[in-house]
Amino acid sequence: MPEPFDLDELCRRVAEQRGRPLSVVAWPRGFMPSSVTGSCMPTGDGDVIYHQPWATGLHRTQIVLHEIAHLVCGHLSHAAGVPKALVASGLLDQIDPDSDLFRHMFARHDNYGDEQEQEAEVLASLMLEYALAHPPNVGDPLVSRLHAALAPAGRRFGRG
Repeated sequence: MPEPFDLDELCRRVAEQRGRPLSVVAWPRGFMPSSVTGSCMPTGDGDVIYHQPWATGLHRTQIVLHEIAHLVCGHLSHAAGVPKALVASGLLDQIDPDSDLFRHMFARHDNYGDEQEQEAEVLASLMLEYALAHPPNVGDPLVSRLHAALAPAGRRFGRG
Protein backbone atom coordinates (compact mmCIF):
# COMPACT_ATOMS: atom_id res chain seq x y z
CA MET A 1 0.00 0.00 0.00
CA PRO A 2 1.37 3.42 -0.89
CA GLU A 3 2.25 5.74 1.97
CA PRO A 4 0.81 8.30 2.02
CA PHE A 5 -2.22 6.59 0.50
CA ASP A 6 -3.01 7.46 -3.10
CA LEU A 7 -5.70 5.51 -4.97
CA ASP A 8 -4.13 6.16 -8.38
CA GLU A 9 -0.79 4.86 -7.12
CA LEU A 10 -2.46 1.77 -5.64
CA CYS A 11 -4.13 1.11 -9.01
CA ARG A 12 -0.77 1.52 -10.74
CA ARG A 13 0.84 -0.98 -8.34
CA VAL A 14 -1.98 -3.51 -8.76
CA ALA A 15 -1.67 -3.17 -12.54
CA GLU A 16 2.08 -3.68 -12.32
CA GLN A 17 1.69 -6.73 -10.08
CA ARG A 18 -0.92 -8.23 -12.41
CA GLY A 19 1.10 -7.34 -15.50
CA ARG A 20 -1.87 -5.62 -17.16
CA PRO A 21 -3.24 -2.08 -17.26
CA LEU A 22 -5.98 -1.09 -14.82
CA SER A 23 -8.42 1.73 -15.56
CA VAL A 24 -11.05 3.26 -13.29
CA VAL A 25 -13.97 4.91 -15.06
CA ALA A 26 -17.53 5.99 -14.32
CA TRP A 27 -20.44 4.16 -15.98
CA PRO A 28 -22.41 6.35 -18.36
CA ARG A 29 -25.28 7.94 -16.38
CA GLY A 30 -28.29 5.65 -16.15
CA PHE A 31 -26.41 2.69 -17.63
CA MET A 32 -26.55 0.54 -14.49
CA PRO A 33 -29.19 0.33 -11.79
CA SER A 34 -28.25 2.26 -8.64
CA SER A 35 -27.99 -1.03 -6.71
CA VAL A 36 -24.84 -1.86 -8.71
CA THR A 37 -22.29 0.64 -7.45
CA GLY A 38 -19.20 -0.91 -9.00
CA SER A 39 -18.00 -3.60 -11.34
CA CYS A 40 -14.69 -5.01 -12.43
CA MET A 41 -14.26 -6.36 -15.93
CA PRO A 42 -11.00 -8.09 -16.72
CA THR A 43 -10.52 -8.07 -20.49
CA GLY A 44 -7.91 -9.59 -22.74
CA ASP A 45 -5.88 -6.37 -22.64
CA GLY A 46 -6.37 -5.16 -19.09
CA ASP A 47 -8.77 -4.61 -16.23
CA VAL A 48 -11.46 -1.95 -16.00
CA ILE A 49 -13.12 -0.93 -12.75
CA TYR A 50 -16.41 0.89 -13.25
CA HIS A 51 -18.33 2.90 -10.67
CA GLN A 52 -21.56 4.86 -10.67
CA PRO A 53 -20.98 8.47 -11.81
CA TRP A 54 -22.58 9.83 -8.64
CA ALA A 55 -20.06 8.03 -6.42
CA THR A 56 -17.42 10.51 -5.30
CA GLY A 57 -14.85 10.93 -2.58
CA LEU A 58 -14.77 8.31 0.13
CA HIS A 59 -17.67 6.34 -1.39
CA ARG A 60 -15.91 6.10 -4.77
CA THR A 61 -12.70 5.05 -3.02
CA GLN A 62 -14.52 2.26 -1.12
CA ILE A 63 -16.12 1.01 -4.36
CA VAL A 64 -12.79 0.96 -6.20
CA LEU A 65 -11.05 -0.74 -3.27
CA HIS A 66 -13.80 -3.39 -3.21
CA GLU A 67 -13.24 -4.13 -6.90
CA ILE A 68 -9.45 -4.15 -6.44
CA ALA A 69 -9.99 -6.69 -3.65
CA HIS A 70 -11.85 -8.94 -6.12
CA LEU A 71 -8.87 -8.70 -8.48
CA VAL A 72 -6.18 -9.43 -5.93
CA CYS A 73 -8.21 -12.29 -4.42
CA GLY A 74 -8.66 -13.84 -7.86
CA HIS A 75 -12.44 -14.01 -7.54
CA LEU A 76 -14.55 -15.44 -10.32
CA SER A 77 -18.06 -14.44 -11.26
CA HIS A 78 -20.52 -15.55 -8.60
CA ALA A 79 -24.08 -16.79 -8.54
CA ALA A 80 -25.51 -13.27 -8.27
CA GLY A 81 -25.27 -13.16 -12.03
CA VAL A 82 -24.76 -10.33 -14.46
CA PRO A 83 -27.00 -7.28 -14.03
CA LYS A 84 -29.90 -7.22 -16.49
CA ALA A 85 -29.02 -3.67 -17.56
CA LEU A 86 -25.59 -4.86 -18.67
CA VAL A 87 -27.10 -7.74 -20.62
CA ALA A 88 -29.73 -5.44 -22.15
CA SER A 89 -27.04 -2.99 -23.25
CA GLY A 90 -25.72 -5.51 -25.79
CA LEU A 91 -22.22 -5.06 -24.38
CA LEU A 92 -21.98 -8.78 -23.62
CA ASP A 93 -23.30 -10.03 -26.96
CA GLN A 94 -19.83 -10.67 -28.32
CA ILE A 95 -18.51 -12.45 -25.22
CA ASP A 96 -18.67 -16.23 -25.14
CA PRO A 97 -20.38 -17.26 -21.86
CA ASP A 98 -17.89 -20.13 -21.52
CA SER A 99 -14.85 -17.86 -21.90
CA ASP A 100 -12.43 -16.86 -19.15
CA LEU A 101 -13.46 -13.24 -19.67
CA PHE A 102 -17.09 -13.99 -18.89
CA ARG A 103 -16.22 -16.13 -15.85
CA HIS A 104 -13.90 -13.47 -14.47
CA MET A 105 -16.36 -10.64 -14.94
CA PHE A 106 -18.32 -9.70 -11.87
CA ALA A 107 -20.46 -6.81 -10.72
CA ARG A 108 -20.84 -5.53 -7.20
CA HIS A 109 -24.26 -6.29 -5.83
CA ASP A 110 -25.56 -5.79 -2.34
CA ASN A 111 -25.10 -9.53 -1.94
CA TYR A 112 -23.11 -9.87 1.24
CA GLY A 113 -24.29 -13.45 1.74
CA ASP A 114 -21.82 -14.40 -1.00
CA GLU A 115 -18.41 -15.43 0.35
CA GLN A 116 -16.50 -13.56 -2.38
CA GLU A 117 -18.44 -10.37 -1.69
CA GLN A 118 -17.76 -10.67 2.04
CA GLU A 119 -14.06 -11.25 1.46
CA ALA A 120 -13.81 -8.32 -0.96
CA GLU A 121 -15.67 -6.00 1.42
CA VAL A 122 -13.50 -6.94 4.39
CA LEU A 123 -10.30 -6.42 2.39
CA ALA A 124 -11.62 -3.12 0.98
CA SER A 125 -12.49 -1.94 4.50
CA LEU A 126 -8.99 -2.81 5.74
CA MET A 127 -7.45 -0.93 2.81
CA LEU A 128 -9.72 2.06 3.52
CA GLU A 129 -8.68 1.99 7.18
CA TYR A 130 -5.06 2.14 6.01
CA ALA A 131 -5.90 4.99 3.60
CA LEU A 132 -7.50 7.04 6.38
CA ALA A 133 -4.52 6.42 8.65
CA HIS A 134 -2.03 7.46 5.91
CA PRO A 135 -3.63 10.46 4.17
CA PRO A 136 -1.79 12.50 1.57
CA ASN A 137 -0.46 15.82 2.80
CA VAL A 138 -2.10 18.10 0.28
CA GLY A 139 -2.07 21.23 2.45
CA ASP A 140 -5.81 21.69 1.91
CA PRO A 141 -7.52 22.77 5.17
CA LEU A 142 -10.79 21.06 4.12
CA VAL A 143 -9.00 17.75 3.53
CA SER A 144 -7.29 18.10 6.92
CA ARG A 145 -10.62 18.77 8.68
CA LEU A 146 -12.29 15.82 6.93
CA HIS A 147 -9.44 13.53 7.86
CA ALA A 148 -9.56 14.69 11.47
CA ALA A 149 -13.30 13.99 11.55
CA LEU A 150 -13.04 10.58 9.89
CA ALA A 151 -9.87 9.28 11.50
CA PRO A 152 -9.09 11.06 14.77
CA ALA A 153 -5.56 10.65 16.11
CA GLY A 154 -5.07 7.39 17.94
CA ARG A 155 -8.28 5.83 16.64
CA ARG A 156 -8.18 2.88 14.28
CA PHE A 157 -11.48 2.00 12.63
CA GLY A 158 -12.77 -1.44 13.54
CA ARG A 159 -10.26 -1.95 16.32
CA GLY A 160 -11.93 -1.14 19.66
